[in-house]
Amino acid sequence: RHGYCGGRLETLMARLVLICVLCGQLALGDLLGELNRTKMYEALYRSGYHSQLGLSHAGPLIKHFVNPAYAHVPDRARTRVLDVGCSHGRGVEMLWRHGYCGGGSDLAQTAVDMAIKARVPSAAIVARCGPASGAEIFRQGSAAALPWPSRHFAAIISTDVLEHVPEPLIPSVVREFARVARDKLFLMIATQPEGASIRRGHEVHREELRAQVGTENL
Repeated sequence: RHGYCGGRLETLMARLVLICVLCGQLALGDLLGELNRTKMYEALYRSGYHSQLGLSHAGPLIKHFVNPAYAHVPDRARTRVLDVGCSHGRGVEMLWRHGYCGGGSDLAQTAVDMAIKARVPSAAIVARCGPASGAEIFRQGSAAALPWPSRHFAAIISTDVLEHVPEPLIPSVVREFARVARDKLFLMIATQPEGASIRRGHEVHREELRAQVGTENL
């Protein structure tokens, strides 16, 4: 059910604006594609996407991550873990409950704002992990340009995110994950729909993409 699969619809969007001129680590066309994807996800979140704050796709992945047979993390209390594509922050909250110092990033600022409002660290977490400000815990940014210093986290987790990354950005995402994580990556990548709600999510994505690229051929 999970493995590597490039996001076809988002890849089409990126290719429509792809210009083969390097601009830092990314091609200019890739940057324009990323801006389009950011606008798309902003529209989705503002229309109620992921509005159920008690739900998260991260649960099964975190269940594996916290298993000592997998993670081999000796000191959870001081171990920083980044959730890439954190949405409203439920996965980060779950990491806190398991004793980790969790942080999150998302492409959509609206999602980050939801996380800052919904996930307030307790005094014990602040004392153990450091930053009290939600803006320091949750940050807006692309998986291809993570807004964190190098080697800032011991591990990165990411759930049902990477299948949406356009193929031209995959090398940049790999480099960023390797730059920011010191040790481990736990990634869950969907390769097929998992239920009616997921299928509806795909339909919403398709509708937004059709509105942006102006074609019925998606």
